[in-house]
Amino acid sequence: MRVKATKDLAQAASLIDYLAKNDAELLMETWNGLISRGPGWRSRAIEGLRALKERHPQVDTSALPQ
Repeated sequence: MRVKATKDLAQAASLIDYLAKNDAELLMETWNGLISRGPGWRSRAIEGLRALKERHPQVDTSALPQ
């Protein structure tokens, strides 16, 4: 399971990095849609963002709420 989580996080990092550089508005819209799905989705999204920042600090996450 850990291998899949690591792979998923790397894929998310790649997508977020691309969108931050090429379509920050779409990235923000997508994030807002995700966190508006309810408290469970919001907490998992924030947890994932923390993990992404920890494992992939080079990824620009400035378009997302800190």
